[in-house]
Formats: sequence, C-alpha cells, structure tokens
Amino acid sequence: MKRDDNMSYYNSRQSLSNYTYVRLLNAIPGSPGIDVYMNGESVAENLEYAQFTNYLIKGSDTYTLEAYKHNTYDEPIISIRVYLFANTYYTIPLIGTMELPEIELIADRPSAEETRADLSYIRFVNLSPNSNMSNIDIDGVPIIYHLHYMEVSNYLPLTKSNFSLSVIVDNKTYTYPDIKLNFKKYYTIYILGYSKGLEPGITVEVSEEGRGNIVFSSY
Repeated sequence: MKRDDNMSYYNSRQSLSNYTYVRLLNAIPGSPGIDVYMNGESVAENLEYAQFTNYLIKGSDTYTLEAYKHNTYDEPIISIRVYLFANTYYTIPLIGTMELPEIELIADRPSAEETRADLSYIRFVNLSPNSNMSNIDIDGVPIIYHLHYMEVSNYLPLTKSNFSLSVIVDNKTYTYPDIKLNFKKYYTIYILGYSKGLEPGITVEVSEEGRGNIVFSSY
C-alpha cells in the first residue's frame, strides 16, 4: 500500500468479535532500529531489520501508526492511519527504503477456511523494494511466477512438510535447501532485501501465522 496520511486501509471481511491481533515487521533493508507507536502507545522498541514483534491484542478501530528511528522522536519516518477489522490477524510490514518508507497491511488466513490435518499451507510476499519480480520453485518445480513488489500470493496446500525452496529474483537464484513446516499450519514466506547486487541482499523469512498459535507481546 502506498503512503498516504489521509487514507485508511480496509480488510473486507465481516467483523465477528471485538478484537484484532496485529504484529509488526521491519522489512526496510539496512534500516536502523525503529520505534513504533499506535495512537501514541508504544508497540515496538528498536525493531531491527527482518525482525517481527509478537502479536498485540487491539480493539477493532482506526489507528494512527507512527514509526521513528530508535530514540529520535522529532519527526516520524512514516505516519499513517489504518483500520483494523475485528477477528482478523494482521502483519504490518514497514517496507520500502528509509528515503521512501511505506507500509503493507497483510491479513492472515480467514477464520472460516477449512484446514486439513494432512496439509500445510504456504503463501509468499515480495517485499524487496528494488526487485522487478520473483519466481518460486519447490523441489525444483515452479509454483509461483512473476510475484511483484508488494504482491501477496494465494495460499498453496502442500502434502510435504520438508522441501527445498528456490527464490529467483531478477534472474538470480537463492536456494534454501531445508525448509520445514508443520501440517495443519499456515505460513508466509517473506522475500526481503535488495536485488541487483545491493546490500543487504535477498533473504527469506519463514513465519508461521498467528491464528491458533499466538505469542502475545508484553506491550
């Protein structure tokens, strides 16, 4: 989602309870530690690059999200309003670059989705700000084509819990030979970093989604 301080962002699902669950991810390559506030309340302190917070329990509402360089509070690097629907699990990555920061609002799987005990579920998010596109292979088989920056794939059901992952970003292949998942769980693989030889380079973060297995934050 592009930066716009006058806009709110909406998940279209119907509210089913009074609470929402949200965590943050610092996905700005090479950024310093970041402090984040929601409606003036501290929700992350010195959040480093590629680091997630635990989940926060919040009421369904509109929030002003502000992010600052750690221990500097004169001017936020981003200030934006977001609407969080109830009974929804969100990951909010801080993305882009320090010169042009943005956020993405990514909802975890819908609660009404049927989950099979003999499958794991996986999707991919491209958060590499200077990439053209990404392709994804599992055990050498192409499964995702042309995943652009800020694009979120659909979930893919997998009958295997251990596999080799190849991420092809701008014609360069990054291989992760030992990815392990659990059945009856949902995962998102985040593609982070710069392509085209810039540092920090491409890496992936495999994150189990919150529903059914939450570690709550102490904030």
